[in-house]
Amino acid sequence: MNIIKKLSLRHLKKNKNRSALTVLGITVSVVLMTALVVAASSFLHYYGAKSVYSQGDWHFYVKTTYEKAREVLDDTSLESVGYQANLQDDLMGYKIYSDKASYIRVGTVFAGDEQCLKDIVTCDYDGALPKNDSEIMVEQSLLDNNGLNLKIGDTIKIAVGERRQGEFSLFPIKGDYRFGEVFHKTGDRVYKIVGILHNNEPTVKAYGKILRGVNSSELKNCIAWCKFKKITPLSYSKADKIIDKFGFGKTDRIFSSSINVDYLTSKLSFSTDINDLKNVLSVAAILAALMIVILIASFSMIYNAFALSFSEQVKYLGMLSSVGATKWQKKKALYFEGAVLGGIGIPLGILLGTAGTAVMQKILNSKITAFLTDYNDNINYTTYVPIWALLCVAAIGALTVFVSIIVPVRRASAVTPIEAIRRQNDIKQRHKIRSPRIVLKLFGVSGDIAYKNMKRGGSGSRTVIASIAISVILFLCCNYFCSVYTEVSDYGYEPPYQVTFGTQIASDSELNEIKERLSANSDVKRFYSITDNFYWTGGYPDESDKDPYDLTSFNSKNMTDKYKFITQQDQLEICHIYSIDDSEFNAICKANGIDSKKYYSLDDDGLARALLLNSLNHKDEAVFNNNMLGNTIGDYEIDIDKSADKVDENGNAVFVYKKTHSFGVRFHDFVKYDSENTMMNLDSGSIDAFIPLSMYKQQIINYADTHTDEYNSDLTDYYVEFGIETDNPSAVETAMSDYLSENEKEGDVYNIYYWVVRQRSLTAVVRWLSYGFIFLITLITVFNIINTVSSQIANRKKEFAMLQSVGMTPKEFKRMIMLESAFYGFYGLLIGIPLSLGISKIIGMIVSKDSSIPFGVNVWLYIIAAVAVFVFIGASMAYSVKLIKNNNIIDALKNDTD
Repeated sequence: MNIIKKLSLRHLKKNKNRSALTVLGITVSVVLMTALVVAASSFLHYYGAKSVYSQGDWHFYVKTTYEKAREVLDDTSLESVGYQANLQDDLMGYKIYSDKASYIRVGTVFAGDEQCLKDIVTCDYDGALPKNDSEIMVEQSLLDNNGLNLKIGDTIKIAVGERRQGEFSLFPIKGDYRFGEVFHKTGDRVYKIVGILHNNEPTVKAYGKILRGVNSSELKNCIAWCKFKKITPLSYSKADKIIDKFGFGKTDRIFSSSINVDYLTSKLSFSTDINDLKNVLSVAAILAALMIVILIASFSMIYNAFALSFSEQVKYLGMLSSVGATKWQKKKALYFEGAVLGGIGIPLGILLGTAGTAVMQKILNSKITAFLTDYNDNINYTTYVPIWALLCVAAIGALTVFVSIIVPVRRASAVTPIEAIRRQNDIKQRHKIRSPRIVLKLFGVSGDIAYKNMKRGGSGSRTVIASIAISVILFLCCNYFCSVYTEVSDYGYEPPYQVTFGTQIASDSELNEIKERLSANSDVKRFYSITDNFYWTGGYPDESDKDPYDLTSFNSKNMTDKYKFITQQDQLEICHIYSIDDSEFNAICKANGIDSKKYYSLDDDGLARALLLNSLNHKDEAVFNNNMLGNTIGDYEIDIDKSADKVDENGNAVFVYKKTHSFGVRFHDFVKYDSENTMMNLDSGSIDAFIPLSMYKQQIINYADTHTDEYNSDLTDYYVEFGIETDNPSAVETAMSDYLSENEKEGDVYNIYYWVVRQRSLTAVVRWLSYGFIFLITLITVFNIINTVSSQIANRKKEFAMLQSVGMTPKEFKRMIMLESAFYGFYGLLIGIPLSLGISKIIGMIVSKDSSIPFGVNVWLYIIAAVAVFVFIGASMAYSVKLIKNNNIIDALKNDTD
């Protein structure tokens, strides 16, 4: 080791406090980078594993003929191709012979060759895969639910046929049983059970609970499931090109092929189509923004450490110059210091970042497991640390250190021996420094000196103020980003019910029967109507054959000033019209001082009078002004007479619409948001209005009186949906499914418990990650302030000794230091807070784009940030001064450093 490096190491050891704080700053910065990279890598790894487990081990599939598939898929990039038989409609359905309800016995057969079954079976199973069309694998749950005591090697007779939903359905039913469907038996088949599955997710929902082998004749029309040998960033494009070779038309391609986007995304292989890239780019933008924040914090910390240590290095650098050291040698000495500090901080940061992320993910995994009681998830969230990712972190960390010290190194390397002795640049001022009169009037001589000390400090003072401002900006903007992202994502919302049940109602007696059944169920705590007609504010977002809706009332003149921005967005808001129980409707009216009687008759236009919830996102603030009242929303249909022969300048047909009155409402009164009222918490982020359920029924009857149906169906039937609160959602789901099956009724039963617990898990993850990120950013900002202030105080020993030599008492000296701290904090906040507001506004525009969340300021957070700045600066200065208060005045005046 040469003399320059030895002197550099000696200098670092001599200034242990500054060196330690700089290493800590680098370490915390690298911890954040590592945490971000490791967390992203772990998530992608989990996402890929979950995709394989839930969808199967394939990369793309094509529906075609066997001959065409063999011809086109002869590609060296493919590892394997498995073939699934595209069975005839009357052979794909099955029905188990048992005395159980139909929804337990019916499903769709999945038939594939050995390679196909190998790729599609991802769960644990007993036995072997089927090898021909007489061998099957069955789900254990199918046997248990039907009371069949069968084992591997046994045979079973199963009815095969076609599943249809009503007489006029065009396509057969596949996958889950639909209540009201009809099974048309075409024959019986006897199969040998060669394997028993334990919840094979790729097939149990999309098809059914029986998998069988195939014979060659069944593969004439097939689905080819393809896997690449190796996934690269270009694999998505490669799959696209292979599919293009089949010559599908635009529409046919949608229904005849698919790419496993989830799995390829987890391997960083994306579509190059701009529409597909939107989500990827938005996530990448968020990650890039987080990395930029970390780099800014790191740069600020390291730059300040080297910039403020310049004064204490002047004598040392002058000494090097006096013995013949060149500029390059002095630069090498300082770069060596940076390399030593980075060489300690970067590996330590990677180690702590990886370990910390692993611990946090372990905690999150245990929380998710705790939330998902009784939920069978076979993929654990584990820490995945690719070597290339850590090398990238190390490279970025080293580059950050290097870039941060370029300017301080350039300034320091230019120091000459004469400059080091005279030190005139430390005190040279071009203009006379004046302090505002108010400073002298309010704080006296101590305040006057403190203010002038700050102004006289030049670049050192500017560095302190800039450091404080950057710290404030980082803290406030990161907090705002985390809070607004969580709010926009709506992770914290939970419906008040756990099960939904909906069906067509033909009579009051039928409705009463359902209510009695729910009331008699001991597992049901409470139930209520959540019947919903919803509309997009601005028309349907995609082209469809659905009737358009009159939504002209949702414009800026009907919005309060704070929410006018909603009408300028591309994103469409949803308006829900809830037909709620009359008793619930009356309770809302009573709470808002409204007479409910006027709502129990239709107006002259046949529209129901509605209560409009004047709130969005569960906030107690007005969204609409009084101009909204009296406006309508409802179903429209084409007016054939007025649309006849109407065309635009391009010859395209132009349609004129009229109200159908099958359903429509007029907004009659506003109601305020009440967090305790269940009806006001049925959804989140949408526009909600309420009418009595009896008026919804009355509108249906009125419409039926004036219209006929081409299929001669009863137009007085109406659909009602209930939200059911329960502690045992599985039991309630089974009970209501049995009801539909017993009565052969069409309907829907959804157990949203698993969705709710997933939502809870996601909320927990987002909050933990947000808090962790904010904590580490706060840690960097605290280190930044402490390092900056302590280094600046240490460099002013001579100045403080001079003040003490002319008679400044310890009390006055302490007061001067505290006032100087206050001035630094004031100017730092004066810059930091306005910039934070501006940057937060920009963040809000980007993150909450096309959402109904207005920009807001957390005043308490800004107050906390301001108080924290003064506390940390004051504490840092007080501690630094305490370290030098016993120094000898003569020695301090003679020397710059100890």
